[in-house]
Amino acid sequence: MIAFKYRACKEVDGISRDIDMLLADQVYASPLDKLNDCFEGRYTDSVDKQLDILAATFHYDVSAIKTQWKDLKKTVEGVGVYSLSLSDEGYPNNKLLWSLYAGEYSGFCAAYDIDKLIQNEQFPWLVNRVTVNCQENVPIVDATDFSSEVLLLQKMLGTKGLDWEREKEFRLVYDNPGVKTYNRAALKAVFLGFRMNDAHKHRIIDGLQGRNVDIYEMDPMTGSYDFNADLKFSLRRNIENALREDEYEIIDTNHQQKVENFYVLYKGTDKTEEKLTSFIKKFREMYASMDANVELFDSVVVKPILKKYPLNSEEIKIMREHSIGMSTFVAPEFFWRGIFD
Repeated sequence: MIAFKYRACKEVDGISRDIDMLLADQVYASPLDKLNDCFEGRYTDSVDKQLDILAATFHYDVSAIKTQWKDLKKTVEGVGVYSLSLSDEGYPNNKLLWSLYAGEYSGFCAAYDIDKLIQNEQFPWLVNRVTVNCQENVPIVDATDFSSEVLLLQKMLGTKGLDWEREKEFRLVYDNPGVKTYNRAALKAVFLGFRMNDAHKHRIIDGLQGRNVDIYEMDPMTGSYDFNADLKFSLRRNIENALREDEYEIIDTNHQQKVENFYVLYKGTDKTEEKLTSFIKKFREMYASMDANVELFDSVVVKPILKKYPLNSEEIKIMREHSIGMSTFVAPEFFWRGIFD
């Protein structure tokens, strides 16, 4: 999933914090009270009233539930929110956001792979993803919402008034605010505003050299109120003797906080240990952004069961028949065969 972040490049004492953070692989998750909607996090709380009725009607002790609800509200008040925008067009063509958040086209917009953006967090699965819902009335949170964490989070942190609908906001909700450092592979592209000054352009382009990032420039279309995103540069890692595209295919990936996992279809005929070790070394150079395990297969038939656990006997047979072997991040200089024997 790709989402977009519009930034203004505003300078203070000659320093642009937005550009500095882009080049440092950092984003900032804001406290709720620093977000620009004065009604941020507003909802109608009917939980305590419902619990009081429950206690009076059925003589049920609800004190523990009330304590949990109080603690949850306190936790929500302390989260950090990183707001992005979605696009149906595949590029950031939201003129309102360019005007409000990107310095009236003098700033930039970064395109992020959301999965990789949170990969460096200690517990990335605890970073909640919320697509903001816009509606006329403030949501009502009641006791029945406790059965769905998604619904509860949507009402408490993912609902805004109709005026915000055009922003198509998508949120990452962290357990605390502050600067978050991400896996640099998360940055897929940067779109430069057509009014950006040359100094900022050069700083961004020069600062992103050696990464796999596409640089676009927003270009007003003649006779239209719309923009094209013109590709200016495809920055790439400086790889000598890179692998040919006909030598391999990435079947799937499964990236974790501290290690990346690549499942690769190897199309070569030379399957000597020397050749495969050399192939994987070059593959890591081209694709890995941290420690990486690389598994090689001779068929894509394994794709549906790559991440399945446990495997049944028939699935183990398929893996055994089509596994070539693997190289682990623990011992990257070795190639291991027969891992499913």
